[in-house]
Amino acid sequence: MIGYWYLLGLLYRHLSPRTTVTSPYAVIRVDPSTITNREKALYVDEPIDKWANMGEVRGGDWDKSVKPLISSRKYRGVINHFENDIPWEETNIYQESISRIQNGETHWNGCQTLKDVEQRTQEIEALYQTIRNEGFKSQEELHGKSIRRLLLNPLFDRSMTDPTVCIDRDGGLLFGDGYHRLAIATVLNLDEIAVRVVVRHAEWQEIRKGVKQVESVDELSERSRRHLDHPDIREIIPDELQPVESVATKDEPSHDRGDSATSINK
Repeated sequence: MIGYWYLLGLLYRHLSPRTTVTSPYAVIRVDPSTITNREKALYVDEPIDKWANMGEVRGGDWDKSVKPLISSRKYRGVINHFENDIPWEETNIYQESISRIQNGETHWNGCQTLKDVEQRTQEIEALYQTIRNEGFKSQEELHGKSIRRLLLNPLFDRSMTDPTVCIDRDGGLLFGDGYHRLAIATVLNLDEIAVRVVVRHAEWQEIRKGVKQVESVDELSERSRRHLDHPDIREIIPDELQPVESVATKDEPSHDRGDSATSINK
């Protein structure tokens, strides 16, 4: 019942200042090409866990320490394989996994043997085909159950999560988890994917609160007005404050993937 303990932690945070104004289970729809950095606090300092910290508001400078998403071997491996036709065996993530397994370690989502690594690549191949043929679906769409019900299931699996992000003080999306799905969405040039927000910066949360409380755009600060079309804002503002959508063509993803498969795979 590990999911039950996550829910208890969420209840505690709702009784403290470290909480959010909307359901922490809700997903927002974002353009995957706007996610270009990952949050280093996920791994150092005060860690951010995709389930244990869901719904948290956090101040401080954790959002200033970021790494390029393309620095992830998992992310690069998927890009190289599906976009640049690089065999799995020649990707860094595959080679590192084999090396670590030979040293007695577990790597790449629990792989302990060469057979595990091969099975992992087959699973990603199947995931790619599913997303390409059926579109990108949220966990609720896939399982027909709410995230809350999934958490209360005795068979709850931590991997049953939508891609996660944190949001920095200026509304920037910092990647958290779901490397393979995000990379596949990038390769397929999807317009949007469902992500779950784990932690919001306290300054960003204040912008959200301000937007939700006003009755007219005229009451908003200039900074808040700039964010009215942000996916984390659109979900909470009334129709009369909704900005007019642009008809501009979606730009190409802004990732710097390198000049060649060789450069990206280093």
